[in-house]
Amino acid sequence: EGPVTKGSFSPAFASHYVWRGQTLSEGFVAQPTVGITLGGFSANLWSNIDLDNAEEDDDGIVMNETDLTLNYTVPVGPVSLTGGFIHYDFDGSDTQEIYLTGSLAVLLNPSLSLYYDIDDGEGGFAVLAVSQAFPVGPISLTAGGAALRRRAKNGSASAAPSAFLRHCATSRRS
Repeated sequence: EGPVTKGSFSPAFASHYVWRGQTLSEGFVAQPTVGITLGGFSANLWSNIDLDNAEEDDDGIVMNETDLTLNYTVPVGPVSLTGGFIHYDFDGSDTQEIYLTGSLAVLLNPSLSLYYDIDDGEGGFAVLAVSQAFPVGPISLTAGGAALRRRAKNGSASAAPSAFLRHCATSRRS
């Protein structure tokens, strides 16, 4: 039997859009995701729609970011390694990153991710994170936290902790 193909869709909602310790929205956001996986390869399209923004685009929707992620995941013993590419399309600009993530499928799902901007960004990031999902019927609640360390191309460094509680209704089809 060949590789399994899976599709996914998630219409996630959050009180704010927080990315790497920075709050990037004025309030409530919708963050729809659609993805496809074939064996270890995945493609994912994600957007942030700012629901509380007073500004409006021509279509009446403030979609201030859309990301395309392409990656490949391989299990190595108890660790899952994922290498990938992300194209960030921000409202008015864009950039691209490559990344590598190692994660353990145990309680709190610890992971370490290394990101490096290969376009307009300012260096790289390391993120040490934990998270745990709690399915409740068709809703999944995920709680977690992360520590971020950023190193700019000029050598300066910064760090930021963050915590989150995320909820979404998920539909998955095989």
